[in-house]
Amino acid sequence: MKKKPKIIFALASAGMGHATRDVPIIQRLSKDYEVHIFCSGQANKWLGKQFDHLHQNHAIKSASVGGKISIGLVVARALLEIPKTLFYILRIAFFILWHRPKAVISDFEAHSVYAAMLVRPLFRVPIISCDHWTTIRLSERPFSFTDSEMTSLEKWQKTIKMVAPSADRYLVHGTMKTKLSDDRAKYVPTPVRDTFLQAGENISDQGPIVVSMGHLAPASLSSVLGESHHNFIIYGSDNPRIDKNVEYRAFDEVEFIKSLQSSPFVIVSANSSAIDSLAFNKPLLYVPTSGQFEQYYCGKMFESLGVAKLLTELTVESISEFSTNLESYKQKVSELDIFDNDLLCDDIRKAINEC
Repeated sequence: MKKKPKIIFALASAGMGHATRDVPIIQRLSKDYEVHIFCSGQANKWLGKQFDHLHQNHAIKSASVGGKISIGLVVARALLEIPKTLFYILRIAFFILWHRPKAVISDFEAHSVYAAMLVRPLFRVPIISCDHWTTIRLSERPFSFTDSEMTSLEKWQKTIKMVAPSADRYLVHGTMKTKLSDDRAKYVPTPVRDTFLQAGENISDQGPIVVSMGHLAPASLSSVLGESHHNFIIYGSDNPRIDKNVEYRAFDEVEFIKSLQSSPFVIVSANSSAIDSLAFNKPLLYVPTSGQFEQYYCGKMFESLGVAKLLTELTVESISEFSTNLESYKQKVSELDIFDNDLLCDDIRKAINEC
């Protein structure tokens, strides 16, 4: 049997969001390539149960001050971890020189990109960036920012460019398909788990409202939900319980899917939860975590598409108002065409062959 050509697939892995979205990509690419996955932490353990060829990498974790991500502290942490960073860059560089992969695919992962750039004088391996972050840097915006928000945007754009300062192709998850500022960039479908797309064909709006705001949810969340006349369900709790109209559950994907199927809308704070919810054709009440600019940017993006209401603070009144004005949001969600895992992987294969 002819051996499959090797490729590197490296993903950001400070959390689990990238790992869950990348599963359908890795599954499809594995039919044609021997996919070597570079990631760290829980993502490495979780993907290692599903795929072969897992390699340990290092993720630089974010740093917060007063609940807000501090780019300065992130850079400082990165500088302190330079020896470890260099170790993993060189490790991937030696892998590239030894195994001669057909491409390096980076889902917002820097070490693989720098490794490929480092060895390019000896061996040219195509670098393909494929993520949603690049839209912040390259997409024309159909919405405006204040002067202070523009300052934050410029800082984030510089940080994002540092992750992939050079790539042969930028495949941008096409949630917002406005003009791109780089000739090497093109929009591709946004990845989402196949099980979510399949389950999204059987939905209702008769269940409790799913709340997916992660571990940085505001301290006021429980009291706000408790004062509402709606019923809510929150997954990922270390203390499963029912507190009046709010049910807290440990995470279970099967039960999570069932809850999304019947939720009238979803309260979210981040892009990953928003994408999962849109796979079920659910409108979004989008409440980014204070100081998380990427979340705020995505909220502006989804609001511009008409599928979300962006809030800076969740209140009883905002939940009530949104729940009684869902029809226009539902219509826009039904018109949204951003998911096609097969087409996405066809675009990745095409990029590999063209480069």
